[in-house]
Amino acid sequence: MTPLKPPSKAEQEDKTLATLCKAPEWVAHYAAWQAAYEMYRLEKGDPWKIAPAVFATDSVEITRIAEAQRAFYKSRSSSGPLQRIRRTPGLLCCPMCGSQHPGTLDHYLPRESFPELSILPCNLIPACPHCNSGVKKGLYRGTASPERFIHPYFETLAKGPIWHVEIQPPFEAARFRPQVADSVPSCDRPMVQFHLDHILGEVFHDYISTQWSRLPVLIHGWAVPNEPITQQSVASQLADHLRDTAVTSGGNGWRTALLRGVTASQDAIVFLAGRATKVAAMGRVT
Repeated sequence: MTPLKPPSKAEQEDKTLATLCKAPEWVAHYAAWQAAYEMYRLEKGDPWKIAPAVFATDSVEITRIAEAQRAFYKSRSSSGPLQRIRRTPGLLCCPMCGSQHPGTLDHYLPRESFPELSILPCNLIPACPHCNSGVKKGLYRGTASPERFIHPYFETLAKGPIWHVEIQPPFEAARFRPQVADSVPSCDRPMVQFHLDHILGEVFHDYISTQWSRLPVLIHGWAVPNEPITQQSVASQLADHLRDTAVTSGGNGWRTALLRGVTASQDAIVFLAGRATKVAAMGRVT
């Protein structure tokens, strides 16, 4: 999860649309299509303020136009402009979920419901396969405003920490719950909570479980030879590791959020120190 600079300016988006609508079949729909673009930018993609555009009154024609608009995205999915968004440089983590594997394109408002936004650059997010494989397909808002996904192009919340992973005991078989950071303003908490509840799936939980199970081994490796592993040393090592991870994996990446949760839990630190001591006593890495 990280904020992004929009991939293009409104003028360029409008120019591309105007060129597209020179085709005879789209001339009559240009005004409605342009209005949809302007509304999206004005309301910053907020699905509580944007309704799908209407291009016809006949249901058969509505379906035909929607299918044609969605087809534009497929025909341009390998084009230079879309490839540049897909390969946005400098990404430390997926802007939507925080995983370490961006590389695909995801529609902020789904093209199934908003086909007119299929090729609008500021509706296209460089995301990971996890986000683009069905985790939130068709879902774009909750039961009431402001429950929706964080928009990387229009929101700057994720410039700072917005979440952590709460480790729930028993620690031997811990469960993990994404939690909104205390620093998030109360007016934004419903949006962030909705985002966390619906963007993170089984892949996230499997990853966090694996990382948690390996922490005692890492802590053992960090320890000074022939010195005891203490709660204080573990807390210090984890704090250092958290700072490094935030720099290399993003301030709201999965591993960063886990370490943020661990360092905030004295009980978790006590457990990890005990486990790392056992690893040291065994004299081998398990």
